[in-house]
Amino acid sequence: MKAIATHWPLYVFTFTLICHCIVTQPLNYFVVWLKSLDRFSVYQINLFPTAAQATGLVFTLAYGWLSDGIRSRWKVLVIPATLNFVGMVIVASYPSYGATFLGYMLNATSWGFWPVLYAWAIEVMHKDMEERAIVIGVAQRFGQAFIAWVPVLILDVGKYAPRFKMGFCFQFRVASSLAKKPQSATRHQKKVSNAFDDDNPDFSLGLVGPSHKLILNKFCVVRPQFVIHTVEFEPQQTPLSAADLSALWHVLGELQSEHFAIFNCGVDAGASVGHKHMQVLPHPVREEFELFPDSVDLGEDIYVHPDVPFQHAVQKLSQEADAGMLVIIYQNLRSHLALGHRAPHNVVLTKRWLMVIPRRVGRIADGEMAANSAVMVGMVWMTKEHEYELWTRGDPMKFLPEFGVPR
Repeated sequence: MKAIATHWPLYVFTFTLICHCIVTQPLNYFVVWLKSLDRFSVYQINLFPTAAQATGLVFTLAYGWLSDGIRSRWKVLVIPATLNFVGMVIVASYPSYGATFLGYMLNATSWGFWPVLYAWAIEVMHKDMEERAIVIGVAQRFGQAFIAWVPVLILDVGKYAPRFKMGFCFQFRVASSLAKKPQSATRHQKKVSNAFDDDNPDFSLGLVGPSHKLILNKFCVVRPQFVIHTVEFEPQQTPLSAADLSALWHVLGELQSEHFAIFNCGVDAGASVGHKHMQVLPHPVREEFELFPDSVDLGEDIYVHPDVPFQHAVQKLSQEADAGMLVIIYQNLRSHLALGHRAPHNVVLTKRWLMVIPRRVGRIADGEMAANSAVMVGMVWMTKEHEYELWTRGDPMKFLPEFGVPR
């Protein structure tokens, strides 16, 4: 061991590998930089770093062949070291998008440094297998140890790292049945005769109290999907009344499986029918999809999710909650959000919480993208593949503040 400790390879190769491990770390942040630009789709953000990996592979093979051909390892090591130095100077100075992209690609060309370094180490210590194993092991251990703390020491991530709103997950479904759904809602709604065509006994489930009727949704995406509408015409852009909330709460309580309810207050909130109605849908399986208020531990106060980029307000419901309590909570949430009497908004109701979301428009992108209450919590249902492409061409979360009110 004394001979190994006093021989130069232990120190030279360890120091060299430490430097190499540190200077190749910037490529790990390539994808973070691409995402921070907010100009690429998720597909592109995943694709471009793959090109860097391919570049590293090609250069690794080239360095190996070249070092074998000229029979000089250290001379070849100068090439990736120089390329990486140039690339990191470009990244650090950030002259332009194109130059910075090139800088990251040049960083990838340095990945072929360590195979040539190992080959050189093996040749230098070819007469002593024990020294070779110890030197390479020590070099690897110190190299990995240094990259655990040096980047943190050099870069104040709390100050310089890009920040991304986590938001929540999305669930996309393309359902051609929605294309047949009538669109009769307008901003100045007049009475529509038989808006739900609910005379068919196969769809009508009966009255809920004296003023509401429960029917099956003919244009459902998941089953069973219910509609609760007022017996007498009321405009969809009027807020929920005590009778509306009482009917909703009664239906949610009577259903054996877990469901949730939505209300789109007006065409700018995503309503398609101008006759006042609410919808009741099966609650998604939590292992597959989670409504974002379910992902936090709600307290007694009104809650606003810090990572959701549009205005909203959530109130936890107690186990003793009833329809009268819902009316008070609904009014408090609307007051908290400073919503006027006919201000467009969405309501999402479960047995555990009630949420109100202010709205500005029901459609964007020249009318090609629409959003109701379900969309505002991540459940996006569309009629065409083209709509799916529009939603997923970038971060879908960035569209929701356009429908709602940005924070």
